[in-house]
Amino acid sequence: MPHKPLAKPRKLPKQERSQATVEAILAATTHILTEEGYDHFTTNRVAELAAVSIGSLYQYFPNKEALIVALAEHHAKEMEQLAEHYLGGLENSSVIDVLGQIIKAVLAAHAVNPKLYRVLHEQVPRSQVIRQSDEAKWRKVCDLFYRSGASNFSRKI
Repeated sequence: MPHKPLAKPRKLPKQERSQATVEAILAATTHILTEEGYDHFTTNRVAELAAVSIGSLYQYFPNKEALIVALAEHHAKEMEQLAEHYLGGLENSSVIDVLGQIIKAVLAAHAVNPKLYRVLHEQVPRSQVIRQSDEAKWRKVCDLFYRSGASNFSRKI
């Protein structure tokens, strides 16, 4: 049976220095993807730009796909926080108010590093793990939408 590559981080950083290393790796990944493109994205290039050894990078991320998944999840978390900001507390709002907040949330979410969003969706190969990560992100957004009162729209119209 073929070996399936890991797409999740090997370990999570616990100490402040480790967290700084992971942040530097993700920042370097973002820079390479948004400024140089996916074709120039290698783990060696990420380690070089992050000023960490390749061994340190591999300590946290077993391969390129794991870096992409971690970056996509980090980006999705930022977008999710914005959605929560705009959609939280709308349970008894009118349809018009909820739709207005949804539009604001979508516009704000797309303003969070649009270059990265474009690269992640246009250049990065869509592996099964990345598709699952995207599906989980959209389930959370749909959850927020329904919690905002969308499930009661038929009674409000």
